[in-house]
Amino acid sequence: MTEVKYQRTKSEVFRFFVRQNFVRPRFWLPLLILLSWSVYVLSVARPGPSQIMGALGLALVVIVPLVMIRVSSLLAKKAAALGSLTLSFGDVGLTISGDDWKTELGWASFGKWSTTDEFVLLYYRKNVIPTLIPKRAFSPEQLADFLEHLQRIGRTPPKIKV
Repeated sequence: MTEVKYQRTKSEVFRFFVRQNFVRPRFWLPLLILLSWSVYVLSVARPGPSQIMGALGLALVVIVPLVMIRVSSLLAKKAAALGSLTLSFGDVGLTISGDDWKTELGWASFGKWSTTDEFVLLYYRKNVIPTLIPKRAFSPEQLADFLEHLQRIGRTPPKIKV
């Protein structure tokens, strides 16, 4: 088994989750539609319930990104996300361990995987939050070997940009 030690930084985790959530059309499109509707309602509606609905829509457009940034910030500060980790991998699967915990998973446990410029992302079954493994933790040979193991499990997704 090949072993790699790494520690994610707060800025890495924060940047990833902000990009993962804010750069996607699925996030911005509904907010832009809500913003357009709110501005329209506020500009043409007579005083009353319609204006209140428009103001609430406008407030949501402002509040949702602020909440998402706060959640990303809290995730980045979580001790488990920032602790010193050891990743071991081989033909059967991988093991990730921290100071007082250890998880062993077979390759079949991962529903999908992908890469960014900075990370290898492993999605456990149908989990929407990936395990972030910084590419900087690997030597070029180790990274090639790790990606080869991932390709052997039959899930070779396109590279995503985040």
